[in-house]
Amino acid sequence: MSTFNYLKKGFQEPPPDYDFRPMSLAIEKHLTYNKKAGIKYCIGNRQYGEYVYDMVLQFAIRFQYEPNFSLFWTNSFSHNDYSLPATMDSRILKYLKEMETLGIFDNSIVFFSHGVRFGKLSLPGDFLEARLPTFFISIPK
Repeated sequence: MSTFNYLKKGFQEPPPDYDFRPMSLAIEKHLTYNKKAGIKYCIGNRQYGEYVYDMVLQFAIRFQYEPNFSLFWTNSFSHNDYSLPATMDSRILKYLKEMETLGIFDNSIVFFSHGVRFGKLSLPGDFLEARLPTFFISIPK
């Protein structure tokens, strides 16, 4: 599942200068995977999101002092099942702390958002969550 090509072939020329999609396709082609809630969850011996966060970290280090706009997303652990995001909490915290230690956030704006888009809405707040998704922003000090 992908932001720019959901249920489509994609772009001849992808919008971002650096795109995770080719790496994602190679990972899915050459490594075995397990699905949870209908989404590729573990690939090789790691959770899918870890590949994305590794690329984010490498990208942020490489372009730390150059103006850029980058878009990275993960949905393999948060899209179809409310219980799966907790499986990545400690891993995401590790990446965020490493980026903070490296000074990445000193000149970066970071957005996080997610809301329910598919599947059965079963919790009391789901109606609002689907229409008013969580949104977080971190701006430089």
